[in-house]
Amino acid sequence: MVSVQQAQEKRLEEANARWEQERRAMVHHADHTCKALQAKVETLQRQLNSSEKKLLSKELEFQEQVTAVRQQCEVKIKGLMPAESRQQLEDTITCLKAQVNSLQNRASLLQEDLDACRNRR
Repeated sequence: MVSVQQAQEKRLEEANARWEQERRAMVHHADHTCKALQAKVETLQRQLNSSEKKLLSKELEFQEQVTAVRQQCEVKIKGLMPAESRQQLEDTITCLKAQVNSLQNRASLLQEDLDACRNRR
C-alpha cells in the first residue's frame, strides 16, 4: 500500500512538473508574442506618423504651387488689362461694395422696424 501511494505521489509530482513546465513555456510564448505584437504596433505607428508627415508636406507643396500659379495668372491678367480699365473696374468694385453695405444696413433697419411692429401687435 505504501509503495502504491509513493508511486502515485511520484506520478503526481511528475504530472505537476510537466504541467508547470508547459505553463512556463506557454507564458514564455505569450510574452514573446506580446513583445512581437508591441514591436509591430510601434512600427506601424511610426509608419503612420511618417505617412501623415509626407501627406502634410505634399499638401503644403500643392498649396504653394496653387498660390504660385494664381499669382502668375494675376500678373498676366494685370499685364493684359490697360491701367485705366483696371482702375475703372477697381472703382466699380469699391462702389458696389459700398452699395452692398448700404443695402445691408437698410435691410437691417427695415427688419428691426418689422420686428418692432410685430411685437406691438
